[in-house]
Amino acid sequence: MGDLVRELMTPDVTVIGGSANLKDLESLLLREGVRGVPVVDDEGRIVGVVSQTDLLAWYSSIRLEGVPFYDHPDETAY
Repeated sequence: MGDLVRELMTPDVTVIGGSANLKDLESLLLREGVRGVPVVDDEGRIVGVVSQTDLLAWYSSIRLEGVPFYDHPDETAY
């Protein structure tokens, strides 16, 4: 067939650092209109991927604990 992944890929990928907070992640996803981004370390190496689904799962787990977002110790920006 001859079709290659590089012909479909996005060459200039938006990334986020692993030490960014969740509010930064949410803002990035909304601003860029993407559903997920690679997570990079201090040297710019990809160490993982985080998605809208991951963020929603985190929010859901916090709600199930009965802790409002803004009171949760892992994320004080909400």
